[in-house]
Amino acid sequence: MHSPATLLALAGALFVLPTLASPLELDATLSRRDVFVATVCDPLVYGAKQVAFGSVCAGIQDGTLTVVYSTDSGWTINDVHVLVGTTTPTETAPGQFPYKSDNGFCTISGTRATCTIPVQDSWRACDKDLYIATHIAATSSTGAAETGWGKGTCYDNKGNCAKYWTFTQRCQCPVVYEYEPAVTTSIVTYTTTSQTVYTVTFADETSTASCNDPKKGATQRVTTTKPIPAGWTPPAK
Repeated sequence: MHSPATLLALAGALFVLPTLASPLELDATLSRRDVFVATVCDPLVYGAKQVAFGSVCAGIQDGTLTVVYSTDSGWTINDVHVLVGTTTPTETAPGQFPYKSDNGFCTISGTRATCTIPVQDSWRACDKDLYIATHIAATSSTGAAETGWGKGTCYDNKGNCAKYWTFTQRCQCPVVYEYEPAVTTSIVTYTTTSQTVYTVTFADETSTASCNDPKKGATQRVTTTKPIPAGWTPPAK
């Protein structure tokens, strides 16, 4: 009987990516302890009757809030203004909003405008709602000029009232998978037949998943198992 042998699985030979459940299959470019919002959209409306004439969408990834306005055919965007915060907004004058097309945060091209806004530290928290007011000024193909908002809750008493809507941030943290060693046996015949026990070890692997830890650089550690790769053979002696 030969003595037990230990085999360390090297990256080139036995490195196998983990099979992850769908909630963990997130964008690998997310930074450590980032916040994330899948893109959510709201209709753009104007007037007291809230006539729809486009949509506005928002999403957060890689430390950036991106807001995209799209108007229906025949409407040209003139100006856009965005206000974001952690409480119900009180400022109703779009010209006083911090993110807009005349200060470099937003760009306009015909029926589309895009605002790129850095996520502020005061916004960052797991499962935290952000309040957003999205204002637009546009002109129709008939020459009619209108101002409108992302459809939501009115926070003044005007007919074409200032409106806000909300979305919820999720925290993203790295997850380190620590794999327990796997044990297998093999019948080997040299000059005599014997059974040798092999212990196969695996390197830690890192992915990104939802978490509830708002600390910067937070990392989850998960101890789990994975099978020995199909077709594995004992090392030659």
